[in-house]
Amino acid sequence: MLSDNQHYYPLSFQQEMTWKLSALGSNTPLWSIHSSMLLEGELNIDLFKCAVRKLLRRHEILRAGFTTRNNKVVQFIRPLYAIDPYCSQFDVSYVSESKKNLIKTTSEKIVAKPFDLFTDHLFRIAIIKTSKYEQIIVLVMHHMISDETSIKIAWQDLSLLYNASNQNKAVSLLPLYKQYYDFAIWQHDISNIEYYNRLENYWHEKFTGDLPVLDLSRGHTRLLENCYNAQTQYGVIGECVTKKLRSFCFRTKVSMFSVLLSMYYFLLSKFTSQSDIIIGTLFAGRNIYKEAQSMIGLFCNVLPMRFDFSKEIKMSELIREIDRIVVMSYEKQDYSFAENINMEWQTKTGSSLFSALFNKLNQYPDHFDFQGLQRKKWNDVDLGLSFDALSMTIYEYNSKLIIKIEYYMNLFETETIKELIDEYQRLIEIIVGDISIQLKDI
Repeated sequence: MLSDNQHYYPLSFQQEMTWKLSALGSNTPLWSIHSSMLLEGELNIDLFKCAVRKLLRRHEILRAGFTTRNNKVVQFIRPLYAIDPYCSQFDVSYVSESKKNLIKTTSEKIVAKPFDLFTDHLFRIAIIKTSKYEQIIVLVMHHMISDETSIKIAWQDLSLLYNASNQNKAVSLLPLYKQYYDFAIWQHDISNIEYYNRLENYWHEKFTGDLPVLDLSRGHTRLLENCYNAQTQYGVIGECVTKKLRSFCFRTKVSMFSVLLSMYYFLLSKFTSQSDIIIGTLFAGRNIYKEAQSMIGLFCNVLPMRFDFSKEIKMSELIREIDRIVVMSYEKQDYSFAENINMEWQTKTGSSLFSALFNKLNQYPDHFDFQGLQRKKWNDVDLGLSFDALSMTIYEYNSKLIIKIEYYMNLFETETIKELIDEYQRLIEIIVGDISIQLKDI
């Protein structure tokens, strides 16, 4: 029940787009972001719950709820009476047989439970006690209040708050002078309208008229409705080739992101025999609002980039041109007009503006640990769901590059994806050896 003096705030532009798009996949965990870790040692439950309470106070968006007023969706912040709706405990330590299966089933149920945007608390954290000195912590948030960067911030702040309580010291966290709803209000400020109008014009100019549809089917019957059921395959670009690639980027003054994206475009072009291709790319979207760097909330944008190149050009020309497009798009990343265009296209054609996604994640060392506890190797929960028919994510890890491809099971055979990964690795090895090679000769 909302009180009469409840404050209501507008949705950010990112939230507005997510609200519209989530209606297409409602009542599923598709819009949940999750992370989990296995901790060895004796967790002080009371101190951990105290840290969760402080986290909920620090980042008010974690207590956000949504309702309609005057036929418009708005957000509000729930008062913090108790943490029970947010924090739960499960004990499977008593099980002697099939414990691994029970742990897997329990963690999957926590992650797979969908959120109701109008009634549910959109942040939850669960402690699964697996033995006296071992537990799994599962963190789940709805995308309306978070993104991938928010997950890292949540873990970092939670560990600092727990450690400070454990040591009976003041926490070493700088205060947050703004909340996520301040960012939403700032976006809607009339003084920003001219800036956002320029962004709108840019994206509409880029994506008007007849747009290409990427045909990934290769003989499979493509479903009209996305089933979202996906599988994952991995590959590795070794340390030696990765070192050469870094040197290549330094010499050519082109970002690693642009080079890897160029190879993904060329891979798709070879696979589909199409040259005009739209690829979705992820950007953090936190540059324009300085307080966003330490703030939990939804800032990221999915930006479509359109590439159309002849195979008569050299690989060096392809990479430089794609880098130019990336830089230009990066400068226009701070508003969700790209998502708006995607929504319009989806309504018009029944399919997404792009079927292929690319993302690169830098290797961020984990600046957090829980005092008295040791993090152990643990495979995070994978529900086998994906927004995109084919997505590639590149991770920097221990001087290597990890290739992760998620793909729709109704479109691809596992062997096909393995072949794509092998071909992508081959392309990287080719360009670090000879950037002057023409595309038609590869």
